Amino acid sequence: MTDPRITYERQTRLRAVPPSGEEIDGALARDQDPAWSGVIAPTRRGSSNRFLTDVIVELGLCTRDRVDEAIAAAKRAGTTPEHVLVAAAALTPDGLARAIAERYGLDFIDLSVFTVDMTAANLVNITAAKRYEALPVGFVDQRTLLVAMADPANVVAIDDISIMTGYEVRQA
Repeated sequence: MTDPRITYERQTRLRAVPPSGEEIDGALARDQDPAWSGVIAPTRRGSSNRFLTDVIVELGLCTRDRVDEAIAAAKRAGTTPEHVLVAAAALTPDGLARAIAERYGLDFIDLSVFTVDMTAANLVNITAAKRYEALPVGFVDQRTLLVAMADPANVVAIDDISIMTGYEVRQA
């Protein structure tokens, strides 16, 4: 007897499908596709009102006690707890980026693992990539470009890249 959650896709490539039969934002197909290795989908899409320090604890990047100490130190120093944690090497810059992506419901791309699609990367010239601190790294589908950005909230960059490339932009 076959599992109803497994279905055959193009060229008999297997892909898991949730029991409802609907794919959740492409996450399941990407998890099994080696081309998407290094992309970590958020647990929920869209921005949330959670504190970044709470997300850091939820992801297991630091203990609650260590974060509470950083909050107290940040108040004394007039900085953010995240910067205190990074300065004390209790949190890596990559860990902070992962927490920020999770906080805002965006994909996190580990560029040390992810293989950049050079066809996508070549859609934006070097000057624009530097100006916006953004680089297309792959295609989500036929109409959507996955763009790694230093500031995913930069709507001007998103709009300009979309106009330059002719693709919809999904920031990460």
